[in-house]
Amino acid sequence: MELNLKYGREIVKGKLPLSNCQELLPKPCKAAITDLSAHLRQKLNHPTKGPALNEIVKPGERVVILVSDITRLWNRTRDYLPTILAYLEECSIEPSDICILIARGCHRSQTEAELEEIVGKEIFAKYEVVEHDADDPDGLSYVGTTSRENAVYVNRRVAEADRVILTGGIIHHAMAGFGGGRKSILPGVAGRQTVEHNHLYTLHPTEIAINPAIGSNKLEGNPLHEDMVDAAALVNPDFLVNAVLDPQNEIVDFFTGHWLDAWLAGCELVNDIYGVPFAEQGDLVVASCGGFPYDISLYQASKTFYNAGLATKEGGSLILLIQAQDGPGSDDFFGWYDNETSEQFYHNLKANFSIPGYLAYLIYTIAQSRKVYVVTDCDAAMVAKMGVVPTATLQEAIDQACADLQDDAKVWIIPEGGFTFPIMKS
Repeated sequence: MELNLKYGREIVKGKLPLSNCQELLPKPCKAAITDLSAHLRQKLNHPTKGPALNEIVKPGERVVILVSDITRLWNRTRDYLPTILAYLEECSIEPSDICILIARGCHRSQTEAELEEIVGKEIFAKYEVVEHDADDPDGLSYVGTTSRENAVYVNRRVAEADRVILTGGIIHHAMAGFGGGRKSILPGVAGRQTVEHNHLYTLHPTEIAINPAIGSNKLEGNPLHEDMVDAAALVNPDFLVNAVLDPQNEIVDFFTGHWLDAWLAGCELVNDIYGVPFAEQGDLVVASCGGFPYDISLYQASKTFYNAGLATKEGGSLILLIQAQDGPGSDDFFGWYDNETSEQFYHNLKANFSIPGYLAYLIYTIAQSRKVYVVTDCDAAMVAKMGVVPTATLQEAIDQACADLQDDAKVWIIPEGGFTFPIMKS
């Protein structure tokens, strides 16, 4: 089978010498929206849930719009943000009363060029565009404590705004069940301690393991998600605009209105598109993250590790394509692999939790039970610390992984691993 898979902004090729190969692909969607602006305006006036935006905002109010960072460039903020801003101006909200806040959580800071790429050149020049900083105590305000005793600190601009509008995209999420919605608040504009308290729920409370209550498509009983909802409720955002996109990165629909109810409706569509049923786990899985920005770093590629791992049997082999132009994606990412045992890793993470540490642990647990080959531009010696086999090319990885496989070995190909969620048929 000839393979042509995304790698960063490029396509790489390889040939599989096996016959029992199938692709795991999201299902085809209805035709994409032809007039994006007109469709969104309709959704602003007639939301999925709740009152219209023009019934909420009032002249003279200060409005903060939360938008995703460069790692979520796929949600096409720059294509629909102009419509929201024009709509607000028609509601007599002055541009000087609007702040566009990059809800980057604990991700790295963006360059000025990246900020411009996120919102568009004209908007960057006309409006105040600023980044959230999770480590700036002077820029944070306490808004309350969740039912799980998480003290919630959020960006001061959000706490002091008259109106808060959430934007973003909805997709499966390996910890919170789904992205989008309440994640714009926590972790999007929350303080680091608030984020890390929340993300500590990823670990099993008593066993050396990841908490089985978390994971893609898991909301009910997921403590990470439920704590995020509690935190967002303390802010009580005024309006949501979340996009759902198809595998070709075309916007299929917008979900608008109430920050929780409208988002939940969008999650149903995401599950319908990207939840891909399969009958058996593969002896070999070959997965691309889906190219840039899904493989911008090893940190971001953890989503593909998770999804592809679900499709790979224990003891099987997994090939992942991760260009990682930003390397690990966090300064302390590789340092977590200095832990010599699973027990040591778990206890150190529980004592000094960090998000990069958890994602490193997630990858570690997958690599402990499967043979993982990673095609990457990252330093091979550092990548090898993760318990995986670094390779320079896709074909090199294929040749190594297939050396001991029978011709009838089951192989799954996942071209868009960052957003393809395999669901085992019962």
